[in-house]
Amino acid sequence: MPKIFIFIALLSIGFIACRKDKAVSPESCSLRTYSFSADVQPIIQANCAINACHGTNANAPFTLLSYGQVDTAVRFHNLLRAIKHEGNTPMPRIDPFQPAANKLPDSLIRIISCWVEQGRLNN
Repeated sequence: MPKIFIFIALLSIGFIACRKDKAVSPESCSLRTYSFSADVQPIIQANCAINACHGTNANAPFTLLSYGQVDTAVRFHNLLRAIKHEGNTPMPRIDPFQPAANKLPDSLIRIISCWVEQGRLNN
């Protein structure tokens, strides 16, 4: 009987610990202005606009090399849903068998989300 209580206690601690990791309080977008060139473009270049994906030798149907291309991806290709892994095409998708393992950190997604909320300025 004591073994079951220990198991339940450890399981409960595991669930609480995992939930705390996901419960990151997001920074308010009104605290600062996000820039395409300083904030968003480096994230896209490091994680999306690589050669095999949305870069120069892209296998994807579109590239993400310029402001215009990223803006179009936000407006017409559901970029935010893709990087949040909310749609049918989660990105980045380096390992199709474990797409969640490749998800961008929430802090980087928040930067792109704030830039979108602030009007997707080309600055």
